[in-house]
Amino acid sequence: MATVLEKLLERFNPTLSAEAILTDLELEPQADSADSRVLIARCPLHNEQGNTSLRVYTGRNCYVCENEKCPGHEEGNLIKLYAKARKLSYEDAGLKLFNTFGLQTTEENASLKWNLYIAFAEKLSNEELGQAAKNMLIVAFKEFPRNMVVISRLINIYSREGNKEKTCNFLLRAARLAAENKNYDSARTAIKRVFSLDAENKKARELLGKIISREWADFYSSADNSHADEESLMESLKETTITPTLRFRLTEILLKNKRPEMLKRLYSDLPEDLDYEQQEHLEEVARRLSRCIGAIDDVVAANLLLSDILMKLNNPEPAREAILNAQKAIENGKSPEYREEVAARLRDFENLIVKKQYEHALALMQTGNYEAALVGFERALETGEITAEIAEKKIHCHFKLGQYEEAQKACLAIAGLYQLEKKRADAALSLYRALIFQPRNKEALFKLIEVFKQNGANDQAEQVAELAGRLLTVEPIPGMDTEKKSAADERKPSPPVIAPPMFAPPRIRAEAPPPPAEPAEDFYPIEIPIRVRFYTSSDSTDRIAPIEATTVSIAMTRMVINCGIINIPGIKPASMNYVLQNCQIMGTLILPEHDEPIRIFGKITKIQNRREGEAFQKVITAEFQETSDPGIKVYESFVKKMADGDYKPAPVAVAPAKSHRAKDEKITKELLVSVRFLDENGEEKTGEIFYANTVSIQRNGMNLNMGDLNVNGVPQHSLSYFLKNSTFELTIPLPETNQTARLFAKVHNVQNMKLRGKRSKIIELALLDSSGRDKQVYIDYLKQIT
Repeated sequence: MATVLEKLLERFNPTLSAEAILTDLELEPQADSADSRVLIARCPLHNEQGNTSLRVYTGRNCYVCENEKCPGHEEGNLIKLYAKARKLSYEDAGLKLFNTFGLQTTEENASLKWNLYIAFAEKLSNEELGQAAKNMLIVAFKEFPRNMVVISRLINIYSREGNKEKTCNFLLRAARLAAENKNYDSARTAIKRVFSLDAENKKARELLGKIISREWADFYSSADNSHADEESLMESLKETTITPTLRFRLTEILLKNKRPEMLKRLYSDLPEDLDYEQQEHLEEVARRLSRCIGAIDDVVAANLLLSDILMKLNNPEPAREAILNAQKAIENGKSPEYREEVAARLRDFENLIVKKQYEHALALMQTGNYEAALVGFERALETGEITAEIAEKKIHCHFKLGQYEEAQKACLAIAGLYQLEKKRADAALSLYRALIFQPRNKEALFKLIEVFKQNGANDQAEQVAELAGRLLTVEPIPGMDTEKKSAADERKPSPPVIAPPMFAPPRIRAEAPPPPAEPAEDFYPIEIPIRVRFYTSSDSTDRIAPIEATTVSIAMTRMVINCGIINIPGIKPASMNYVLQNCQIMGTLILPEHDEPIRIFGKITKIQNRREGEAFQKVITAEFQETSDPGIKVYESFVKKMADGDYKPAPVAVAPAKSHRAKDEKITKELLVSVRFLDENGEEKTGEIFYANTVSIQRNGMNLNMGDLNVNGVPQHSLSYFLKNSTFELTIPLPETNQTARLFAKVHNVQNMKLRGKRSKIIELALLDSSGRDKQVYIDYLKQIT
């Protein structure tokens, strides 16, 4: 039975040139005079010299020798003639002729040719001529680069040789060809083999993404796709890392085919709290989607998706703009089925923006930056309706800034809000607060009377009306001789407004003007071990374990304590002072010359930070509170002994005095800073407020760590240019002095650094001339901490 190669040689024989073979055998062929299709020559098989008994029939490419005793007397094909003449096997002769004369590639014989390549390569391999077999297949690949059989044989050869690079390259080619033929299972199998050899192969990952997206596109373009079969598509994603390019391609496919549920599943792998890589990934998807969103048929769904992505990236303003674009598309007649969803999302956005502005303003208020907090609360009110919560915070800020008239107006506003909501008790309370700020305010008095009447409390209304009559002065009648008015007629200062007993709201006490300065209390330096426990109404201090501290100095009503380094789980260092300044303490200590411990109770009135290596020690000043604990008498007696000189503590070792710093030497200091970017006219370039930490500070500048900074509408490649052309408005709470400085600065230098594994922008700023008060507060602070 003929082998595969013998059958292929039978097909190869008709393609050969008889004249070329006879010439190669040096037989000097000539055309037969009787028949031009017949060549005559000397027969090489019986060493014929003078005669020409060999006949070659070119029509059939066969030969015969007319000499009956010759081995060639029996008819055979040209390959057999060549094999006998060269004393080769039939297959070797075929290989020799194939290498010598080749085979012209045409549409008809292409299959024959690559099959001959493969058959000859297999023959050589079986004869342990591996290099020759490989060379044969390489030649075949160059001529037939899309032939899967040739590629498969090369993969096997390179795999046996251990050549990973070549194996991976041919596997990738095989995967690409399989995908083009829509044989996606084979394509993924080839990719898996690549990953088994090189798990980080980027070309394989990119190709797998293209294969998956092509498979998804083919699935949705076919008429027999169903929702049930979509599960296999999601399974295909588990085999690869979803790149931004792949996610965007799949997004386009799903938007085109209106598959909202699959869109949700496509993005369900991303958590709410994105890490750095996930954030960069989504930013790239958002950029691609923004660029081509106008070319997408379902533009409403595309804008809704873009809005969701931007919200994940914490960019509410661009997200809201995407929703508005969806609304415009609906108004133009596109996708009316989304109308209710878009309207609901817009309402949610308004509430979200108010919430974010409120939270930011609240954070500023808690750090003592009441002016900036007021601006934030006003922005929240511009976006949404006034709420009792916002109004209450505005009252607090105005009160802290001494703006009593504005505080009184805010009280009236919140009272009106409560009246609309028919919360008359709350309205009355707000009106009483307004009268605390301005006791003779007509509007507050009349509204209070009205509230009482609406609530049916006529007696209280009459009492307030009577009080109003005493408080409000009578304006003089024009032409009246005011000089005749006796001094006795002058109205005396009125008493404070007191709520009627039946409607007595909780009493609100405003801060009185500061009393005359008292003589400074004497402090006596002494180090005494003390165990300190912190208390507030907040659960933050529940997380502070009792600490072992040391007194720095003591006075009759106060004490300075070095508490060392304090850590509160869940509280950032920048917020530590805010938590502590609302604390009360209980201290337990044993005084010198005493055996029994005593307890003191106080409220923290001052906090100082002292650097200790990379951390800060907290030094607090506590003012004692009234207590019936007998230990306070022992303490007062001990302080009196120190005042009288009856007890002298052992001298405390004093550290050598530090040399004075250079006039503008940098001081390593970490402070929380809120930043706004202004243009040359002092107008905001963006509505956002950013937070940063100082790396170092000095008299005329500072270095800021702004982390992985993202500014809405500013591409990353243009960010440094944006920063260098902005004026920085800096609001800096200064913890040791409990003051806030508002400064302005320009960028001197911008550096991109990697800190703790995250990308950060370090900005060197040069301070501009600010208001005398703020700049001086900042300079005084530098002097204090040095």
